[in-house]
Amino acid sequence: MRLAAAVTVLTLSAAPAYALVGEPEQTFAEGERQHRFARDVVQNRLDQTVAWQDFLTRRGDWTAMWDEATRTPARFWGEGWAVGDLSTDAAAFAEAWTIVAQESELLGLTLAELTEGVVDRQAGITTVSFFQRFGDLAVEHSRISLRFKAGRFVMGQFESMPGIGATIDARAAALDADKARANALAELGWAWEYVTEKSAPELVVYPVLREQSVDYRLAWRTDLRANDRVSWQHSWIDAVTGELIASREQIRFAEATVAVEHDDRYPQQGLTTSPFARVWTRVDDSMDVAADHDGVIEFEGDSAEVVYAAGSPHFRVRTHTGDLHEFTGTVEAGGTLVGTLTEGMDATDHRRALAQMDTHVAAHAARARALSINPNFPWAAQRATAWVNDDQMQCNAFFDGSINFMVQGGGCNNTGRVADVVAHEYGHGFHAYSIIQGVGAFDGALSEGVSDYLAATMSGDPATARGFFTQGTGPLRDIAQNRVWPDDVSEIHQTGIIIAGALWDTRTALIDALGTEAGITRADFFLGQVNARATDIPTAYPEVMLADDDNGNLADGTPNGCLIDDAFGLHGLGPAATASGLFTLSHELFDGRLEGGVDLDIGLAAELTRPECTDGSIESAVVRWSHDGDDWTELPMDGAAGAFAAVVPGAADGTIIRYVIDVFDAAGNAAGTLPNGSFSDPWYEVFVGSPVVVFEATFEEDDGGFRSELIVGDANTEGANDWQWGTPGGQAGDPTAAWSGDNIWGNDLSPLENWNGAYQPNIHNVLSSPIVTLPDDFGRTYVQFRRWLNVEDGYWDSAWIEVNGATIWNQHASTDENEASKHHQDTHWALRTYDVTDLVAGDGTVSISWHLRTDGGLQLGGWNLDDVRVLTFPGDGLGPDGEVPGLGGDGCEAGCSASGSRGFGLLGLLGLVGLVVRRRR
Repeated sequence: MRLAAAVTVLTLSAAPAYALVGEPEQTFAEGERQHRFARDVVQNRLDQTVAWQDFLTRRGDWTAMWDEATRTPARFWGEGWAVGDLSTDAAAFAEAWTIVAQESELLGLTLAELTEGVVDRQAGITTVSFFQRFGDLAVEHSRISLRFKAGRFVMGQFESMPGIGATIDARAAALDADKARANALAELGWAWEYVTEKSAPELVVYPVLREQSVDYRLAWRTDLRANDRVSWQHSWIDAVTGELIASREQIRFAEATVAVEHDDRYPQQGLTTSPFARVWTRVDDSMDVAADHDGVIEFEGDSAEVVYAAGSPHFRVRTHTGDLHEFTGTVEAGGTLVGTLTEGMDATDHRRALAQMDTHVAAHAARARALSINPNFPWAAQRATAWVNDDQMQCNAFFDGSINFMVQGGGCNNTGRVADVVAHEYGHGFHAYSIIQGVGAFDGALSEGVSDYLAATMSGDPATARGFFTQGTGPLRDIAQNRVWPDDVSEIHQTGIIIAGALWDTRTALIDALGTEAGITRADFFLGQVNARATDIPTAYPEVMLADDDNGNLADGTPNGCLIDDAFGLHGLGPAATASGLFTLSHELFDGRLEGGVDLDIGLAAELTRPECTDGSIESAVVRWSHDGDDWTELPMDGAAGAFAAVVPGAADGTIIRYVIDVFDAAGNAAGTLPNGSFSDPWYEVFVGSPVVVFEATFEEDDGGFRSELIVGDANTEGANDWQWGTPGGQAGDPTAAWSGDNIWGNDLSPLENWNGAYQPNIHNVLSSPIVTLPDDFGRTYVQFRRWLNVEDGYWDSAWIEVNGATIWNQHASTDENEASKHHQDTHWALRTYDVTDLVAGDGTVSISWHLRTDGGLQLGGWNLDDVRVLTFPGDGLGPDGEVPGLGGDGCEAGCSASGSRGFGLLGLLGLVGLVVRRRR
């Protein structure tokens, strides 16, 4: 599909504003991905690219996590290699420049597009970052860095934006900064007199990141904060057209409950006494003294009169209603002065004064915990502002460089009185100010998750923000639930539970393995490294593994690697996620035709996906086979220790052998099935015999004389008829290479950067072969080709094949909308052969057409075709006047007649097949 422009992405300049409750106001470009969506089929296909295979040949055992839009490795890690001196920044950059030059094919950029970023040396990891520039312009969302540990290069981050020059011309900017600012204000509906400009408009390259493609826009980024409402917006204005590309609310509102009074977390727990850490005091009305972390102050004499209120050198506590409550009293040397609110206070004033005290105590506790994790994060060195008793709204709190808490109302307690809420909001700042420049990123869902985890690890309770509501003590969110990526991706706070849960499960497992104190310390250390380097939730996993490594070789595992794998796998992250599975199965397809009467040899290799972490084996395998779809027979395979073989009996010329492989573990439980994805006809196929090849199109020298046509759709819309002849682009589920040679026919082969491999909505197009004339003595006649098809359930979209106007195949179509998710998604070049003798007996000609009709919903990759043939067995007495057998193709789901039986289940698994069942909520 040809891509339109416009997108929205959160950009962190200084610190974005994140809140506890509410839905962010933001404008997204149509079709923009809301998160990086990693699919095993696409990831496996990108693993086969020439650049990556060349890297593996040279570098050994490595793993890649691919950005499916840019087709660059967002993270790649492995056994590593030794490097030279890293002791100075100059030396570290010299080593990094050498590596990016050597691996520029993976990076997709020239060295001229890079400028040096920073060198970071925390946690025994030397991280070297680069910034991508297009001329003088910054490129949004590009992050390029290298990680060194134990004197070895062990992980790379190539979140680059290749191919900008093909679509961007910086000279094309028609708008200046003033016009861009005016357009942004108009789009927001704001008046300039009520706005603070946080930073001047900047001309940038803005990548529109879709699931499997990128569109680059020249844009002005504006940075405006409203003074008459709670809003801070980044907007991107197209520098050519002046239109709004996207805007993003920097204040994130979220449903969160935090009610804590000093050490007891929330109001319903009752009052407790805690040290007033670091509080500013006025001693004997003559000098200002800051208490230490334990609330201890020093003064001359045996006693002193002390005046104090919430606030310290670390936090400036401010209240939106009234004044800060002051305590006054005399304290003896060695004694304790406890500030107590008077019983005669108005209930509202009492709650709002408590919010000042609670916020002070909880904020200092959160800062102390954050410093124990990362002693060098810069926000801790600044005096932050904590606003309490904001009466603009209720049931809320947010971070915008300050931490902000709301008054009681709407069924919610004053959010400054809930310790978990205070810790959560501080967690956003801890995350934002821990990010290594040009390496990590402030992803919304990631930040929500790490902030929830900070609150949970401080309290020891995964049920965060108890007491947020005035009724009951239930939590706002429970991070112990097993929310899974990407199944449970939704609103950012709920999505954040995925990473929060992964970190919490890791913490739990580490406590079991190392003991309480050591386990918590190690898990919190992982939090700090995720804050520093991760760009979204999926990339948190490799960053945790790097943090756990002890020898600069990630290919040989890490001390707690299996434990981390299992914890993250529960949440759909890392190699232990269900999609990766316990066993890896591989089977080599038969290439060519099998001679009549010759047996078919079938082999299978099976091995543990993670042998270092799991036990078990494939103990048995079965081939289910048929001749022409009749009478499916089970045949046990011979072998053991992961290698199996079977022999399917030969058959007469013209027979279509179909087969499926099932595997079982030692307990006899089903462990996987091959093939996967071909939902409508889930089998492998081999054709028997050596017929005459009447017609053959391999598409190498030319397009084979095929023609395409748009039947329904706007002919003026580029890509409506997206049948193309050429090299497959590997997007939207398409193959990365032809079955033979280089070229194929298919829907949207991604010929340019701004095509994404998917068919368009609301179209009907068709590809037709030339008319093939059979010899006069033709007999049984077959249409044969290799197919790689990805199409939505036939309830929504339809793919079918016609020969001489008669339908010979169409994909499965559900009859119930609620069940219509059985999409047909090939993951291999499926051989398909159809007996079409009864359709050509009249005039001895064959014309084949492949149809695709779509609705307005989901779009997949569509058809991919290679090695199309028309075959016949001449001289067998089945000419134009002879007896014609019944149609014997793969079968149709509806609207055509076909012999054969689906004598087995339709649900299969890909080459990566798992016994591990992902535990869900």
